[in-house]
Formats: sequence, C-alpha cells, structure tokens
Amino acid sequence: MRGYRAPSFSLGPATPWAYAVLAETGHAYSSSVHPVRLSAYRSAAGPRRPRTVEGVLEIPVGTLPAGPLGNLPFAGGAWFRLLPERWTS
Repeated sequence: MRGYRAPSFSLGPATPWAYAVLAETGHAYSSSVHPVRLSAYRSAAGPRRPRTVEGVLEIPVGTLPAGPLGNLPFAGGAWFRLLPERWTS
C-alpha cells in the first residue's frame, strides 16, 4: 500500500513520529492532515500545501483561507453526508 490516511485526520504536531513509521512501512504519501479549526482535527494551523515529511509526501485535504474564520474545508466525504442533498447535487 503506497498511501495512507489517518483516522479523523489525526496526524499533527503531537504525532511527529508518525511520518518516520509511514516511511519505514513503505508508504509514499499520506493525506492525514485537515488544516481547519475543528476540535476533531488536530492541525488547524498546519500547512495547506503538499510537503515532504520524513520522506513521505503529505497532501492535506483541500481548504480555502477565510480570514478570521481560519481555513474552511471544501472537500471531503463528510460534507456530502451532512449537508442537504440539494446543496451537493
């Protein structure tokens, strides 16, 4: 398996060791960071652009900067489940 996504986008400042483990297990990329200000996601101030950490390409979930609101998500399956169907069809 070349890619990885941590449950609940749980990689962040408290888990710097995780990228070394991913590299060791042969993962080439990860999409485990969701840089938005929600308690469930641990990297609100995380980078919005792809970067390499410990040899693993981290590709954050898409967000848009919204000034004082911080970053707003514009992608992800949860929005298709939470928003009314007329908003997503």
